[in-house]
Amino acid sequence: GLILNKKEIYSLVIRLSVLLIKFFFVIFLIKNIGVNDYGKWTFLVSLSVYSVYMVGLDLSSTNQKKFIKSIKLERGEILKTQLSLHMLAYPIVFISLLFFLSDNYSGEVYLLLSLLIISEQISQEIFRYLISLKKNIESTNVFLIRNGLWPVIIMIYFQEGVEIIDILLFWLLFSILSVIVGFRYFIKEVEITSSLNGFLDFSSTRKMFRGTLVFFASTILGVFFSVGDKILVGNIFDFQMLGVYSLFSSIAIIIPTMTHFVITNSSIGRLMELHINKDWHEYLLLKKDMGVKIVMMSIFLSLAMVFTLDYFLLYLNKPELMQLTSLFYYVVITNIVIALNQIFWIDLFIASKYKELVYGNAIPVTLFLFFSYFINSANLDIYYFSILLTLCLLVQTFSFYFYRKSCIQVGTV
Repeated sequence: GLILNKKEIYSLVIRLSVLLIKFFFVIFLIKNIGVNDYGKWTFLVSLSVYSVYMVGLDLSSTNQKKFIKSIKLERGEILKTQLSLHMLAYPIVFISLLFFLSDNYSGEVYLLLSLLIISEQISQEIFRYLISLKKNIESTNVFLIRNGLWPVIIMIYFQEGVEIIDILLFWLLFSILSVIVGFRYFIKEVEITSSLNGFLDFSSTRKMFRGTLVFFASTILGVFFSVGDKILVGNIFDFQMLGVYSLFSSIAIIIPTMTHFVITNSSIGRLMELHINKDWHEYLLLKKDMGVKIVMMSIFLSLAMVFTLDYFLLYLNKPELMQLTSLFYYVVITNIVIALNQIFWIDLFIASKYKELVYGNAIPVTLFLFFSYFINSANLDIYYFSILLTLCLLVQTFSFYFYRKSCIQVGTV
């Protein structure tokens, strides 16, 4: 149902506020540090987001069901095993980071970013476990501290000008604060003894790793198109181009974010019930309704963006953005495809077809990396990159469509 209780309203309001804060923060940064440094900043954010997924190994999703059912002492052991896997992942990620940061960033940035990744990842795990324990208010508070508070403080206190290193520092401090606050909520739900049961224990660590592998692959590939594209733009082109591309992306991503938030999320629960009861007729009707709504909303939002873009760019008053206005239309098309993708992704998600999600993602990601290399070596411009991204997302959509046939019984489609 659509009737929300107080807790759900609170978390919805906070999430929407954080989205708004982030949007204003982007405008603040472009006005204050310029398009080039905004590109430099985005590159760091994308690396940190991707690294957090890499070190997280998606273990909280894999362990969720087991965690909820376990007694407090067993939960502690699950966490110890999980910690030993994270600790094996950290060195690999930190060494890879050096490769991305070496040329354009200082040692302090590398150090802060590494600390930030550790803190963000712990915060993310606590956040996810709090959600799975149905601690709505608590998880929302952790989310707010980690994502919403520090940009507001920076926008208030650094109006004369701000350096990337200042922003990183504030983000790190609030990330650590979110860990402390989250840990105080979370510690009531687990019992962690000093015994090393489960910690660096080879068999349980291996078992957990094998259990998470498919989850992990589907997540890493799944977020590639929303985060990896920026890392590639930063590598293939320059930071100024990344600044323009990221600004346009952060506007256009409102399309899939809103469709997911308003339409997909509100349908998932009902679709799961129908899937369990094998009520395919109702299931497909709801899917059709969802599809029509997603298409309508995408068209409406993209038209609204196209009409307001000129005023927005006039306000920002940066010639680099004016010269590349046409790139915005390409980025909008990409994001419409991402929104439509949800229509077929949801079938695989509900049927827990993680292997199919991995295959459906692996093919387009491989194509994308392969052809990006050509764009780089042939010195093609950003428009080719954008078209390539859209084509690869279409391949992804078709592969999801192709695999979903195994989720819905034949003869009813």
